[in-house]
Amino acid sequence: MDRSVDRLAFTSRVIFDQRIIDLRKENEELRAKDAWTRFGRDSLEKSITMSCSEIFPAPCSCPSCWKAKRFDTTADTKENMMSFFLCNTDTECIIRKRLLAHAQAAGLTVAIRSMPTIQHTVDPNIFVEITRKFYDESPECHLEILVDDDGTWELQYGSKLTMPNFHQNPDLIKLQNLFETIEEPYGEFLTGV
Repeated sequence: MDRSVDRLAFTSRVIFDQRIIDLRKENEELRAKDAWTRFGRDSLEKSITMSCSEIFPAPCSCPSCWKAKRFDTTADTKENMMSFFLCNTDTECIIRKRLLAHAQAAGLTVAIRSMPTIQHTVDPNIFVEITRKFYDESPECHLEILVDDDGTWELQYGSKLTMPNFHQNPDLIKLQNLFETIEEPYGEFLTGV
C-alpha cells in the first residue's frame, strides 16, 4: 500500500509541476499582451490624438496632422475644420516638436529618418527590397519619426522597444513616463518641458 501512495505522489508531482510551468507561461504571455496593449505604438498614437483633441481649435494645423487626423474630428463641422487647416497651415508640426521634447526629457532616444522615395512604376520586387532594406537599417533608438516627401510623418518604435520581451524591457518605464506626460489633463503635452 505504501508503494501505491508513493507512485501516486510521484505521478501527481509530475502533473502538478507541468501545470505550474503551463500557468507561468500563460502568465508571461498575458503580461506581454497587456504591456503591448497599454504601451504599444497604436496606443501612443491614440494618446497623442486624445491629448490634442482636448484643445479646440486643433493645436497644430500642419498637413501631417490633417492627414493623420490628430485632432477631434467631431468637435466642429468638416467645413470649419477644413477652413481652419487651409488658413492656418503651420510650417512646422507643433505636435512632433512637443513629442520630441517630451520623449527626450523622459530619457528616450529619437531618430528622424526620411522615408525612401519609391516611384509608382517600380517593379514590386524592387519595392519590397527597398522597403525591407529601409526597415532593416533601423537605427538603435527608442522612437523613430519617419518623414515622407510631403512632410507628413508617422511614429514607429525603434529597435530598443521592438524586442520580443517588450514587457520586460527596462526602458518601458521611460515610455510609461512619456505616456503619463501625454495623457496629463489640461494640455500639458503641448506646453513646455
